[in-house]
Amino acid sequence: MRRIFSILLLLMAIAGAVVAYQNSSLGKETAAVTSHELQLYSREAGFAPVQLPQTTASLTLSLSMTIDGRFQAVAGEPVLELIVTGDDTVVLHQSVDFARAREILASPQALSATYRADVGKFGPTGARAYLASLTPLKTDGLSIESIDLIVTEAAEGGDDGLMVTGLMMTVVGVIGFALTARRRRERNPNSQPPPPRWGRG
Repeated sequence: MRRIFSILLLLMAIAGAVVAYQNSSLGKETAAVTSHELQLYSREAGFAPVQLPQTTASLTLSLSMTIDGRFQAVAGEPVLELIVTGDDTVVLHQSVDFARAREILASPQALSATYRADVGKFGPTGARAYLASLTPLKTDGLSIESIDLIVTEAAEGGDDGLMVTGLMMTVVGVIGFALTARRRRERNPNSQPPPPRWGRG
């Protein structure tokens, strides 16, 4: 019976360690990440709204704009406006000026360049469908080839409360297992060294 109890304590310690890891910062870093690339504009079709993937996780959005040539973005002068609605309710409304955008070149001799700018993030709202639409604000002089919406869906890494619970389970399991093993050794006469024998015996 005591052996079964010791095994249960050991299993509890292992389970607690797993729960604590999954809900720690290390567990969050290894959470699954899924990215989707949705086209909001093309030179042939123009601007068109797109439906975002259904999810219960938080979504991080960025815009990837490819243009002919180069352009110098100015902070505070938005080029595009992105609106995301969930069941006809606005969940994200952001103007994008590309001032801090990352420039991506296919090659130094490329005739076009792609600029990627972070837009924003929103958590799950319970909406059944999300719709993203893009409006040009100040695009004069820009020869835009395409604009894509990059949607990054990150699985939730964990809960701080569960991490504390897992640590407590681990501590209790380890201490209980150690005490049980110690008592078992004390009650086992074969585990004690024989008393010293005096004299010649």
